[in-house]
Amino acid sequence: MSHPPHLERKRAYTKIVEMLKETMPYDQAMKESIGCWQLFDEIGEQEVRILRHYGLLPDHHLIEVGCGSGRLAKPLSEYLTGKYSGFDIVDELVDYAKQQVQRPDWRFESVDYISIPEPDHCADMVCFFSVFTHLLAEESYWYLEEAARVLKPGGKIVFSFLEFYSHWDTFQGILAATKHYSERPITVFTNREDITVWAMNLKLKVEDIRFGRDVLPNSPFGQSVCVLSTNPVAQLQAVENNKVLQAYCDVALQEKDAIIQAYESSTSWRITKPLRALKRLFKKVR
Repeated sequence: MSHPPHLERKRAYTKIVEMLKETMPYDQAMKESIGCWQLFDEIGEQEVRILRHYGLLPDHHLIEVGCGSGRLAKPLSEYLTGKYSGFDIVDELVDYAKQQVQRPDWRFESVDYISIPEPDHCADMVCFFSVFTHLLAEESYWYLEEAARVLKPGGKIVFSFLEFYSHWDTFQGILAATKHYSERPITVFTNREDITVWAMNLKLKVEDIRFGRDVLPNSPFGQSVCVLSTNPVAQLQAVENNKVLQAYCDVALQEKDAIIQAYESSTSWRITKPLRALKRLFKKVR
């Protein structure tokens, strides 16, 4: 029986971690699981610099999707005094990150599916480093939907990605490995035009798109970086609209018996049609 792609991916990455543990020391395997263990600390520091460059403040709440073994979280712990929530699909990497960072006030959690298990409008920034490079387009868009949901008005999404124009050498390496039937996770390249369309449909603003080394010259950070931001006016209006809708629902629920009685005693379709919809709603929520 086939499984959803995200569950297959969880199994594949867990298998990679197990294979690495058999061929190298444990700490090295945990670092190599998310790429080049020799640059683990340096790239983590560069990721912190990127987030600070795009506005992350010490008291902010940051959500990191794809926290892995704590490459970003470890150096970030020396800067961020606010909340941090890190999520990943590999249980052992999450446990390792939590152990390495030693911040009991921070949240590390493994997930089995595409989701950000945080409430609406709670975070100042959401980041994805080397995540969309291993997801299908529809999965990346789904994650951006989730990120937009959890952001505060004016919050930002920062993510890295691969593009053919800037990373052709990377593509050729992947092509060579594929021809030799090398077992590896999928690697996905994304066009800037795609990101622009995503942002438009999510009602997000493209703040910046550029090659990573243009953000941090002489950096080993090799992917491109995109920054999206919410429209604070539109998001605040949506929050208010939700409050108004909830208030109407509360009143309707208080009067549900009277509404159902009116529906059952009325013979006019102009009255019964909307009341029928309300009756179906009451059955769902009660």
